Formats: sequence, C-alpha cells, structure tokens
Amino acid sequence: MLWCYKKELSFGASSRAKRAARFKKEVERGIATVEGNSEFETFLAQNKIRFCYYKDSHKVLGQTFGMCVLQDFEALTPNLLARTMETVEGGGLVVILIKSLKSLRQLYTITMDVHQRYRTSQHSDIVPRFNERFLLSLADCKSFLCVSDKLEVLPFTTATRSGIQQVPKDIFTEEEKKLKLLQIDLKGNELVGPLIEKCVTLDQATSVLGMMEAVAEKTLTTTSTVTAGRGRGKSAALGLVAAGAVSQGYSNIFITAPSPENVQTLFEFATKGLEAMGYTERVDYSVVQADSDELSNAVIRINVFKGHRQTIQYLLPTDSTKFAQAELLIVDEAAAIPLPIVKSLMGPYLVFLSTTITGYEGTGRSLSLKFFSELKKQARGSDGSEKSGRTIKDIKLSQPIRYASNDPVEAWLNKVLCLEPKTTTPPPVHPDTLELFYVNRDTLFSYHSVAEELLQRIVTLYVSSHYKNQPNDLQLLSDAPAHHLFVLLDVNNKQDGAVPHVYAVIQCCLEGNIAGKKLEQDLSKGIRPSGDIIPYTLSQNFQEHGFAELPGMRVFRIAVSPELTGKEYGTKALQLLTDYYNGKICPVSTSSEPTETSINETEDGGFSIAPRKNLPHLLHRLTDRAPESCAYLGVGFGLTCQLYNFWHRAGFTPVYLRQGKNDLTGEHSMMMIKSLEGDSYGAQSWVSKFGADFRKRFIRLLPLSFKSVPLVTALGVVTDRDEISKSDVEVKGNDCYVLGVKQLNEQELLNELSTYDLQRISAYCRQMVDRGVILDLVPTIANMYFAGRLAALPTGAEGVVLPLTHRAVLLALGLQGLMYEDIIRQPEFASTEVNQLSSFFDKALSRINTHFNNLRTLDDDNSDNDEIAPTKGAPQGIISVKKTAKAKQKRESGSTPSTKTVKRKKKTEN
Repeated sequence: MLWCYKKELSFGASSRAKRAARFKKEVERGIATVEGNSEFETFLAQNKIRFCYYKDSHKVLGQTFGMCVLQDFEALTPNLLARTMETVEGGGLVVILIKSLKSLRQLYTITMDVHQRYRTSQHSDIVPRFNERFLLSLADCKSFLCVSDKLEVLPFTTATRSGIQQVPKDIFTEEEKKLKLLQIDLKGNELVGPLIEKCVTLDQATSVLGMMEAVAEKTLTTTSTVTAGRGRGKSAALGLVAAGAVSQGYSNIFITAPSPENVQTLFEFATKGLEAMGYTERVDYSVVQADSDELSNAVIRINVFKGHRQTIQYLLPTDSTKFAQAELLIVDEAAAIPLPIVKSLMGPYLVFLSTTITGYEGTGRSLSLKFFSELKKQARGSDGSEKSGRTIKDIKLSQPIRYASNDPVEAWLNKVLCLEPKTTTPPPVHPDTLELFYVNRDTLFSYHSVAEELLQRIVTLYVSSHYKNQPNDLQLLSDAPAHHLFVLLDVNNKQDGAVPHVYAVIQCCLEGNIAGKKLEQDLSKGIRPSGDIIPYTLSQNFQEHGFAELPGMRVFRIAVSPELTGKEYGTKALQLLTDYYNGKICPVSTSSEPTETSINETEDGGFSIAPRKNLPHLLHRLTDRAPESCAYLGVGFGLTCQLYNFWHRAGFTPVYLRQGKNDLTGEHSMMMIKSLEGDSYGAQSWVSKFGADFRKRFIRLLPLSFKSVPLVTALGVVTDRDEISKSDVEVKGNDCYVLGVKQLNEQELLNELSTYDLQRISAYCRQMVDRGVILDLVPTIANMYFAGRLAALPTGAEGVVLPLTHRAVLLALGLQGLMYEDIIRQPEFASTEVNQLSSFFDKALSRINTHFNNLRTLDDDNSDNDEIAPTKGAPQGIISVKKTAKAKQKRESGSTPSTKTVKRKKKTEN
C-alpha cells in the first residue's frame, strides 16, 4: 500500500509510538475512543504501508502497489497524479482524500499550492480551470465512486446512480494464446526457455528474446532502447535479461536509475530468473541490501559465485567513472536522468536503455527526440553505411501487465492529462493561406467535446516537437493568469462542426510592468519570482532597473509538427503574432490585463456537477480582440544552432546567455528580445545597448564558460551579419564606422600589436616560421575581427571578408582556445582533415595581414600628402617618385605580392 502526503499524515505519524502518545492525549480530551483507535491500529499493523512525501514520489517509479492513498488535495499536481496512480495494479484501489465540503463546486475555486508559482506582480488572480476539467472528467471514468466519510455513495455521476457493473473477461486472448505457443516451442532451449516461462505477455517475451540475442552475441557493440507506457513490464524484462547475462558468463553487470528504489522490480525478477536458470540462493548467489534507512533496505547488489565471481550491482548515475569495467549496462527510467549524465554513461559495452514515454518524467521525451536520434546518426552515415560500429535496436512494449488492457482508470488518466495524444499530420498548404487565432482558455478547459479535440491536438504538437514536456505543463497552460494561447489554423479547409487542422501553436505570457522599488527589494533579498523571467534576469545582469518597468510579452513555447518542420509555418505564426502586437491587425489596448473570464459560482451544486453553460467562443479572430500594450517580444530557450537561427531571422537580438548549463539538457539558456514598432516606451534603445554589451561579453567568455558551445552555434552568435551594404558604412573625418562600430586605424593597430608582432605575422604568411611563433597573437587578431573592427578601411573601402569555414577556424583557435583535433570532433567538421583546417587558418590570417599592411600604407600616404601636397601643374615625376617610395615601403614591410604579379613575372622569365 502506498500512502502519499504533503507534510503531515492525517492520523498523526507513521511511527507507532508517536501515534500512541497522540492517541492518549486525544482520549484524555474526550475526542477519541479506545474502540475506534484499535480498529485503525489493526489496519495499520496488518498492512504493509509505504509512506511517502509528495516531494519524494519519484522514488516509487517502477514499483507496484495494491492500493494508493493521496491526501492533501491542494498539494496534488498532474505530475503527482501520473506518478502515483499508475503504480496500482489491476483490482487495486486509488483513494483521494478531500476535506469536508458542502459542494464539490468548492473544488473549482480551491487554492492549489502550485498556484503560488503562477502569480506575478501584475497578474495574481488565478482561475482554477484544471480543477474544473478534472472533476468534469470523472463522469467518464466508469470505475469512480464518490463516498462520504461514512462510506455512503454520493450520486456524483449518472454511472454512479445506475451502479457499477463488472466487466467480463475472456478466458484467453489471442496474445495469450501466442505467448503459450512460444513458451512451448522454447521450453527445451536452455538459453532463453526458462526466462520466457516467466514472461506474462507476448510483448515482454519478444523483448526478452531481442535483448538476449544481443547478450548471446557478446560483441558488446549493441545499444538497445526499450520504450513503453507504464505497467508494461520493462523492469521485469530487464531483470530476466540480467539473469540470462549471468548464465552467459558476463562478470560485471551494472544497473543505474535515479534511485535504488526504482530498480527493486528489476532485482526481484533478476533473482527469479536466476532461480529459473538453476541457481540457488545462499549456495550459488547472495542478495545484498542497503544499510541506509533512507533506502528502506533496498537491494543494491547480487553476488554470484557458482562458477566464477559475477555481480549484478546498482550504481548511481553520477558515478560514470566506475562503469569502465562494465560488460553490460542497464539504465532503467532513463528519461528521469538528466540528458548530459545519460550521454556520459555510454561506453564500449553492451547498453540497454529503458524509459517510459508517457511524459511524467522530469525530461519528458528528451531521450526519444534528442538522444535516440543522435545514437542513430552516430551509428549510420548519411548514405546508410556503418559509421560508428555500434548497432541500435528499438524495442517497444504496448501490452499492459500491471492491469488489464483497456483499463478504465488508465484510459481516464491518459485522457485528463493528455498522456497519449494521437499524432495526426495535417496536409501541407501554403503558409499565406493560414490564419492565427486566439484561444479562450475558459472554453478550452470546459470539457466540451470540440474543446477536448482541440486541446488534444495542441498537446500533440507540444509532445511531438518539444523534448521537455511533463503533465504539469497542462496545469500551467490552464491556470497561469498571464499566459495566452494562439493557434495557426487552416480555415479554408474546415468541415462543419469539426476542428480545423492545427499547424502551429504559440503560448505566450505577459511580463514586466514591475515597480522599481519592488524590483530593488526582490533583488536585494535574492528573490527571483517564477514569472517575469526576462525583466528580472536582464535587470540583474545589466544593472538597469528601468527595463523591468516596460511591459513585454515572452514567447513561452512555439510548436510545429516535426513532419512540417522547415515549411515556414512557425515563421508565419511568429510573424502574425508580431504584427498583432504591433497593432497592424487590431488597435492596441490601453490595458495589459488578461481579458478572459473567470469561473462563476452557482447557487446550488451539491454533489452533482455539470459543465458550464453560456461559454464564450473557443476561437477568436485577432481582428476581434485588442492586443495588450507591449514594448517588446522576448523568448528564452536552450541554445542550439537551429533555434538561434530561427529567432535571429525573425529579428530577435541576443541579450543574455546563462553561463551554467541546464541540468536536464546540458544546454546554455539564452534570452533574445525584439522591440515592437511605434516604440512609445523607448525599448529599441535598450535592445541596442543590451545586444552590443552581450556580444562583447560573449566573446570574452568564449574561452571560459562558453568553451563547450558548439563551434557553428558560437559562430552564429558572434556574427551579426554575413554581408555589409554601403548604407552600413559611415565615414566621419578620418574615422569610419560600420554598424556603429569604429574601424581600426594604424594608431590603434600599433597600440594592440607591436612592430615585432606585425613582422612575425608577415613572416608566417610567407611560410618562413611555424604557427607556434604567432600563436599568442591569434586571440588578439580574432577579437579584432569578430568585434567588427576590420570590416572596412578608414576611407570606407572594403576590409576583411572571410568565408564561413575560415571564420569558424579563426573563432575556434582564437576565441575558444580549441586545437585542430578538437574541431574535427564536432559533427560539422567530422569529414575535414587537419591539413584543410590549417589551410583555412593560413588563408584567413593572410587576408587579415593584407588589411594590416593596407592600414599602414594608407596612413603613410596621408602623411605624405600632408607634407608634399601636389599642386596643379606639378611635374609628373613627383607622382612617380611617390609611387616608387610607396612600393619600396610595401616591399620592406614584407607584404606578399599578388597572384597576378607572380604569374606575370614567371611568364616574362620564360
């Protein structure tokens, strides 16, 4: 039995001595009787109860219970429901304890603990839409009962009034017949026959056969991914395979998971598998339990000593250095482990990765969307040929074991939490034919059939296109007061009464409008509210508290179906959203408050509830709703090259990059903002100043905190523009400015590089010295180039223009401090030889050296013109003498002659 609670148990404490002391006081006060207490004490004594805080509920993953009690309703979240309810086996019971209520409608407006994180300084009114939809959905759960504390059944739904009927069960299903035949066929097979006898479903048996095939090969070059919903027998199958690996002679079998308690089912079936293979406990193997009270005597190791020393041992995921001696590594509940740690676990041994894909874990689908795809790319090249030498196997389980197929509680939970959205790809159409609509969340979460269909399609896009999904996101979407939802629809191809196809979804949240005093108080106390992320972060990073007073809109999430990626649907949706808040579609409202309605209380209710009537329209055209007044649009995301290019093309400017990596994805979090047209708030000046300062800091931090940023991504961040037009160049006297950056002149050049430095650079370009002579100068040269100071000469003439590959090598060597060997390890340069990279660097440095020579020659010409200014009618010989002097000085400076001059000289000699 599993009993989950927030802080304190409703009956006192889990300790018997503490309960006895409390009961004695209650009897003395006359509020309890001995007879009532004895019955409850008997219940506690006769049942094995696992008491668990809600904050520790992740430890019950992979375990099975006969009953689950959830108290403290206000502390429940979708994540907690998904984690705990599906641990109950078939025939079990889930009990949700609720305090005394006069009407179930009171749950509509109850204040949940999670609501505190949704409130911001300007948006504090919570509308608990999730609770309303949760209660309305119970009418569709055929196995639901609402009872009083006296166990009186209350008429909550029509199904309750008509009574609950037992569902008849077939004696043998088609899958069970196939499983029985498979077990008969493999009964004489000593390798897998005893293990298949322990399997309960056909899916489980085929998965054990697939993994045992890799074990029997003993090549240690296979990575198998096992994915399924909850209660499908993944952990049991892995335990049987571990026992099979012992019989095959594997010595070091390591198991890892977020917690030792997550692998107790695995160890249980590992011992069952050993017994089936003929091993006897205490004679051939021993089971070792943890000594710590926190782990509740969990099994952490099985020592086998029948033939030679063998072990099945649990290790923490962070102990990746201890996996060097592994022959087989089993990673259970892998999606609950941070993605960078999972990557560090990979090595030259057999690997089995098991994860649940229903989305309750911390990282959601990060393994299936990111890591699994990376493994497949590494295993095979673009032409399908073998690349890394490792084989990738996909194993999926769909038949439930913990409860029957089509279980009503599982079906209800999947529907209310949108855990199993159906993927439907809409037909491709031209983006210009689509229209952006505003979604009213009151109607979306009203549990109407049309609204439910649209909600399932929205969540489908979230799950299929994002890797950081969890059920809590659904409650954030429904209850957060500052959030708004937009969908891109094809209204030209809709059927009567049907929901049109959804091509893109944008979830936004209002931020800013923070008073200066409140901001200073929060920052001085170290308080960082969960909302208003961009204002607080930028105000602290730039020490400009005035920016937080501006109202802004942050794009919380934008999702497009993976099958339609690259077809400009996301760009179209973002463009329409920008036009909307620019006032091009509808005049801007003077208020920045949400315009959605709240849930109205009714005078009755009782214990029978029904959907609300007179709801507003589900979809609103943007022309019918005035947008909130905003000064800028912002976004925050994990930095990748693809995402950065998308937002940069949309006109967003990078202003912040977190120096520490995200624990879940291993990416640096970036923020970008874009000022809106009209700019009555003066946001454009903030964006320009923040963007220029960020670029300088990013370049300085590249060899430090951002050294691990992929080379192509870093190049995209530091490169503001690939091409510079004449309108970007401005000459003021003897100085030249390109995009507001002052260009380098001879005096500034000599301040940063001495004459000896320039001579060494020139000698390297003439291949007279090796790269080690000028290695200390590369960071200075790279800083000049990427700061935009070599884009033009002081006269406005074109400066240094490097191809993409030359820029990448210069950035890697000069700013990130990488070597050629580090560059070719990156995927974009995997097919590039070291000699090619060296050639790219030499060509880049040669162009920059030519620019330095032009700077010095140009300044010498200007000084000569000042000393000997030619007048009208001056003899032509003076001009010739000056040109000869210039050529002599150019030769003395060591500049390389042009290719045309060398070819002409050779032709003359011939």
